[in-house]
This record gives sequence, structure tokens and C-alpha cells, in this order.
Amino acid sequence: VEFEATKAAFQKMDGTNFYQYVQSFSPKENITPSQAHEIALEFAARAWPGTEVLVTTHCDTDHVHSHFVLNSVSFETGLKLRQSPNTLKSLRMVSDQVARLCFDGASKFPVYVMPNLEKMIADNANGKNVEFKRVAYLFAAYRHYLKYHTDDNGEVFEVADPWLTADDWKLIKSDNVSDFLGVSAFTSTNLKDAADFAGLYEKMASDIKDNGAMKVLEEKIL
Repeated sequence: VEFEATKAAFQKMDGTNFYQYVQSFSPKENITPSQAHEIALEFAARAWPGTEVLVTTHCDTDHVHSHFVLNSVSFETGLKLRQSPNTLKSLRMVSDQVARLCFDGASKFPVYVMPNLEKMIADNANGKNVEFKRVAYLFAAYRHYLKYHTDDNGEVFEVADPWLTADDWKLIKSDNVSDFLGVSAFTSTNLKDAADFAGLYEKMASDIKDNGAMKVLEEKIL
């Protein structure tokens, strides 16, 4: 429905309606469905900015994989999405970069996430209508992943994040959800002072704890 509404708003109801892609992982890779979702969300945000993307992750086969359905019209510019012969190659490169981010987040957040979030916070402070929902979910899901070491199916996993310090782990283990925003990887700006982002993050963290990352993703993000 949202896809069609965007097309109608820009009077571009003809031509290609949507595009589909799949991101998959080898059965040999030790990745949980929740981790795959985190990677898929970040990948979609980087690969198709300004585009509405439906993301679903399947774990009913011998390998975890995510499906992406893209609106062919940008909700920001009204321009049609163009796919060139090199698109798939470029997307694979982005996918690999995001996968590395999610398996060693503490070293990657300052480079790949924080600059964009700082700009969003500044834009929001200047009166622009900024949507923090996806990035708030990313932070909340990352905290849940680090704090509980357990996915939605009860599967326990090892955390691969060697850059986290002893002080970081104290903040991660704290029952005060906002303490996590003080982790060293995020300290290029004071996230606690960004009330709109921080409030949404805290709500997402609570919802994920109560209902699981997958359900919150499906009900709040998709």
C-alpha cells in the first residue's frame, strides 16, 4: 500500500513496480536469524537510501537468507530506481561491508553509523522531519545481541566484538537501557541528549526484550 501511495503521489504508476534481491549466508557461517536481520536492515539503508524497502528473513532452509522488495520510485525524490549492469556487483560489495560491521560492531560504528546518525540528529535539531525508527532499532538490536547472547529462538551464541572495553561491558550489562548509549563506539556525540532518538531507542529496546527482535522488526519497522 505504501509503495502504491508513493507512486501515486509522484504520478508514476506505470513501468516496473518493484525490484527483488536476496542476501544469503553459507550454512557454514555461524549466523543467527537475528544477526541476519540486523545485517539486512543496515544493508538496505546503505544500498537504497531514499527508497522504501520491505525486508524479510527466512530461516526455514539450510541457510539463513533475507529477501528485499524495493519500491521502484523514491519516496524522497520521486525518481525511478535505475539498475545498471554493475548494480549486483556493487550491492555485493555493500553487503560484505555491512556483514563485517555487524560481526565487529564496536570498531565499525564510528566509521559507518555514527557520521550518518550525527547528521540526522543535527537535521532534526534544525527542524527537519527526521525518521529515527530504523537506526533506533539497529542500536536496540545491537544492545540486545551484546547483552543477552541469545536469539529469538533461545539459541545462545558467542559475541565477536573484541574492540569492546571493560567499561563498555559494564554499560552493556547495565539494566538501565540508556547506559548503552555511552559505549565508547558512540561517544563522538552525546546520544542521550538527542531526545527524539534516545526515546525511540529505549522504546525499541524494551519491545525487543519483551517480544523479540523479529517481532519488533515485523511490527515496527517493516
